[in-house]
Amino acid sequence: VAMSPAVCVVEQLVCDASPRLMARLVSSRVTLHTYAWPLMTSAFAQVLSAEDWLTAWDHLLCEPPSFLLCFSAAYTLCLQPTILAAQTSRQIKVLYGQESFLPVRSILKKAYELQESMQVEEQLLQRLDSITPLPKRGLPVFDAIPDMKVVESDELEQQREAACSWMMDDEIEQVRRELYKKEEDCLSNMRSIRRKHLQQLQQQYQP
Repeated sequence: VAMSPAVCVVEQLVCDASPRLMARLVSSRVTLHTYAWPLMTSAFAQVLSAEDWLTAWDHLLCEPPSFLLCFSAAYTLCLQPTILAAQTSRQIKVLYGQESFLPVRSILKKAYELQESMQVEEQLLQRLDSITPLPKRGLPVFDAIPDMKVVESDELEQQREAACSWMMDDEIEQVRRELYKKEEDCLSNMRSIRRKHLQQLQQQYQP
């Protein structure tokens, strides 16, 4: 399955920083599907302890989105001695499915080094970093969210009222049909009773 250009940046970063490591990954048939995509889709929860995970995301949330790619590449680069010493590709893949022994600060240090020396297409970086990161001190003002919720709530209320109105009209029509049917049945029974009564009278007075 082809990876997006953004995820492929991880491979480029690893290759630029350590061609030897990339050659080992290629020869072991360990691809982005193993050393990049699972890390990012799990938000690094599989390989970091709870405390290290919180530390990592303090930095990831305060940096441009491209820093996520740098952190992912840095994780693999910090595993270089272990990867080069591995005897099978399975041993390498296991490293990306269990909690790591790597100090998170070492990974962050390497990630910042990669960020400073990052040589990626400018257009791709602009697209990645178009999202404004959180401010260094404090949080942004989320003033648009309540308005959106109010609008959404109003729209839902209007839809609900329209649905209720339609249901009421439908129920009223159903009740009318039932009453009309009962009225017809009642009249039919009365006619039948009158016919029987007339027949009895005719039989009584018949000479």
